[in-house]
Amino acid sequence: MDEFISALIEQIRCKKARAGIAREITDHIEDAAHALEQEGMTHEQALASAVQSMGDPVSIGVELDRIHRPRMDWRTFIMIVILNLGGLMVQYAATGISGMQCLYTMIGLAVMIGICYLDYSFLARYARACYWIMTAAFLFVYWGAQSGVLDGMSLWVNGSSLRGFAILTMLYIPVYAGILYTCRGSRMKGLLRAIAYMIPPLFFSLHSSISSSMCIWIVFYGMILYALWKGWFRLERKIAVPVCAFAAFILPILSAVFFYFFGAADYQKVRIIAFLNPQSDSQGSGYFYNILRTVLSECRWLGSSGGEGPVQSFFAFGREWMILQLVISYGWICGLAVIAALATFIIKVFGITAKAGNQLGRMIGFGCGMLLLTESVLGIGMNLGVFPSTTVCMPFLAYGFCNSVVYAVLCGFILSICRYRNVLTEHNMLRSPEKIAIYKN
Repeated sequence: MDEFISALIEQIRCKKARAGIAREITDHIEDAAHALEQEGMTHEQALASAVQSMGDPVSIGVELDRIHRPRMDWRTFIMIVILNLGGLMVQYAATGISGMQCLYTMIGLAVMIGICYLDYSFLARYARACYWIMTAAFLFVYWGAQSGVLDGMSLWVNGSSLRGFAILTMLYIPVYAGILYTCRGSRMKGLLRAIAYMIPPLFFSLHSSISSSMCIWIVFYGMILYALWKGWFRLERKIAVPVCAFAAFILPILSAVFFYFFGAADYQKVRIIAFLNPQSDSQGSGYFYNILRTVLSECRWLGSSGGEGPVQSFFAFGREWMILQLVISYGWICGLAVIAALATFIIKVFGITAKAGNQLGRMIGFGCGMLLLTESVLGIGMNLGVFPSTTVCMPFLAYGFCNSVVYAVLCGFILSICRYRNVLTEHNMLRSPEKIAIYKN
């Protein structure tokens, strides 16, 4: 059998795929030999017969080499490039864009390509190391921000941190997927440890943006629920999933109530009341939401809403209202087209996740998809008046260097999952036993 597998593995050019293929072929031969032993053959006879029934190892290896090698998913790649260029066009149509944003987008695409060629399986081994390096870097920046100046640059102005600090915490998502992957097979202690790993990212994002912290919470907790559903933890799934889902629902509500009565500043309470009941102070704090409802009622299906006053005033509210500004200028059809494009890409990401070749890839893809979904729903809901005005970083529509690069990194991981789908199988992700160690090189 060793000679057969060695001859087969020599045909596989991708070294990353060799151990997994060797494991699969070995298991297949042993299963066939075991079945023959049940029919009365000796172990040696059964093994020789099973190997002979496999056929020519060279031709099998050539066929497996054709399948098990990295392949770029060009459809997804082109889709992401089109969405990035489309995002620039939307920004230009809604608010106008600077040459710097074009540069940020090009840098982001370059970063995405680099991440795409990265073997994401390193997170299975070095997730904790990456996590603590990132946490140390964030602490360094956070302490510098608290002091007011870092390397001559002000990071904390009148109690507000740089907005890029919040979006950077989203880089924890693929690393957190690796953390969960290393916790597989553990019981309640492992689950609690995985939950504890959520605290530093939530702390950093909360000190930058409440909305970003909320998004990180939703994504991380969604990843934990996904891990529980897939049986990563040795807990009773029928009990653990409903309990954690209930906790995910009730904890934010209790936190919001506690924050409102004990932690919120007066101006924050005024903003909350203004959103819930704009008529309570229609000429004061509720004026903004009254304008928003007026603007939405005046928008047409196609063409500019025109006019002055409330409609035109939204062009001064910033790039977070890009979809609304697009609807004002070109009509609901244009706005719905942008929303449909985002929805199509998010569905595509979850489809890629379902087809990933291993559990780590599925968890990374799920986390990236959850972030894209959460930020898109928050941004669209805010533009339509469903959610209060807040800081959002919508994919492909967010302005700035950090936004462009962070989403590029996440898209790069999505492309990497596609690229290594037939290479990084579950067999490759497992520690290779001694019997196939000789096929690694």
